[in-house]
Amino acid sequence: MVTTTGTALALIMLLGDSIRMGYQNVAIRELATVANVWKPDENCAHTKHTLARIDTWLKDVKPDIIHINCGLHDMWRNADGSIRHSEALYRENLGRIFTKLKALAPQATIVFALTTPVDQDRQITSNYGRIVRYNTDIPKYNAIAREVAKEHGVQIDDLYAVVDTAGTDKLIGADGVHFNAAGNNVLGKAVAKYLKDILAAGK
Repeated sequence: MVTTTGTALALIMLLGDSIRMGYQNVAIRELATVANVWKPDENCAHTKHTLARIDTWLKDVKPDIIHINCGLHDMWRNADGSIRHSEALYRENLGRIFTKLKALAPQATIVFALTTPVDQDRQITSNYGRIVRYNTDIPKYNAIAREVAKEHGVQIDDLYAVVDTAGTDKLIGADGVHFNAAGNNVLGKAVAKYLKDILAAGK
């Protein structure tokens, strides 16, 4: 059970790719009165990298809540059209990640953040020069994440819906994948609210 009684603050671990790195400062600011936040300096990238690094990240940290995302790097499309991690491998890796997190941090509430939408047209005109993430892939991988999370008792923070509702045109940056200041502000506040609700509920 997560509590914030007295002067003790909860400890939240933020794990994830560059999307997390973009909104984390806003989330940390919003959570300042109720929780301390630990996050790795590195980009947690795809599920394979995350799986390999979990032991290091949790070595000296005992979080009350772990908020994690993996997806956009798994869905990376190579120049030949092939995808970095198949749906089957994504499913397998997520299951292994959740199993390891629960083993290393049995005290923690685990939350998985769904992958956010992209703007394909902006990717073409950016330094990418082509579409490297497709909006058709994202719902498929998010559906897998929901299924695996349910199997492991992991909560879902639907950041896809947050961006979709607020408007992708206003929030997604020039490269079509990452977020502008407004987008990071919306995401950071949404993540903080989700985590505050967990703390308030004491679970």
